[in-house]
Amino acid sequence: MAGKVLGRAIITANGRRIESNKGAKLMVGGVKRNSVLTAHGRAGYQEEQTASRVEGTFPLKSGIKLKELQGLVDVTVLFQADTGQLYTCAHSDWMDPPEMDDQSGNVPFAFEGDEAQEA
Repeated sequence: MAGKVLGRAIITANGRRIESNKGAKLMVGGVKRNSVLTAHGRAGYQEEQTASRVEGTFPLKSGIKLKELQGLVDVTVLFQADTGQLYTCAHSDWMDPPEMDDQSGNVPFAFEGDEAQEA
């Protein structure tokens, strides 16, 4: 059965749309399982909690204030796929200092927060 496949995502942080380039990613977070190995092989697994992560790049245009974006902490980030899925990542923080690239004109971004919830 053929159908629509994810081709675009809209990223919003506290109601502010981030004009992201193609290639934005969402890691939903939650439980990660790690193998426990013994001298005789795999004994099982252990679980650990991981944060959600929304990352991508956006074009740096006049009027964009990078320090203002860097100050986004404890915000709600939405990841809306053009296939209809909508994920909410509460209590998210801008993670890395903004970095400009004069070759591509892009700025990478990453938010991490609570486990993503599908709306």
